Amino acid sequence: MSKLFKIVVIILFLFTIYAPSCVDEQVIAMREEAELNEERNDVLAEFKSDHLSESSLMAFEKNAVQKLTDLPDYLNILADTALDISFRKKAGEMVQHTFIDKNVTISILPLENDRPLKFEVGNFIKLETATKLADTHFLFDSIVIIDPLQKSGEEIYMGKLSFIQYFTESLVKPDIKIKRLAVFYLLKENKIFDADTLRTWNVQLGEIR
Repeated sequence: MSKLFKIVVIILFLFTIYAPSCVDEQVIAMREEAELNEERNDVLAEFKSDHLSESSLMAFEKNAVQKLTDLPDYLNILADTALDISFRKKAGEMVQHTFIDKNVTISILPLENDRPLKFEVGNFIKLETATKLADTHFLFDSIVIIDPLQKSGEEIYMGKLSFIQYFTESLVKPDIKIKRLAVFYLLKENKIFDADTLRTWNVQLGEIR
């Protein structure tokens, strides 16, 4: 019995030495939470700041490139009459949120097409308008920032992108391509973070021509 008692004591002793205490776990948890809060505050401070760093502006420019890259997917879904109407409407919402204003004009048709070359975003996302483009599928490629973001107002920056529009799987000749320009903006808008409403920076597209 004495030998068994000694073994139990040794095991308990080792467990006490090597097992992390509740205090240690609390300290680690508090430290991790503090680091997360610090990172969160840094991000929010950058998003709320009136003066953005060069690295932040470059990050927002990459965001603009990504939004322009994704845009053809939404437009093609919007125009595809074979898809469920709920998907098409959702794509229309995504298109609307991509642009700075519903009255912005976009040119997305080949020059040799006899249909209107320009559409206002607000009109284009109406299904009856988008349906007329069901035979025109395209993508944007070779996107380049030709005018980096420059401040053009108290809470707004503006830049320009250059890109190539390729038409595929349509009645249009598959090898046709058009060089286009797109304006993009970085502006402040209200965003909800937990229980707070903050004015943060957001990238949106402008006219495409």
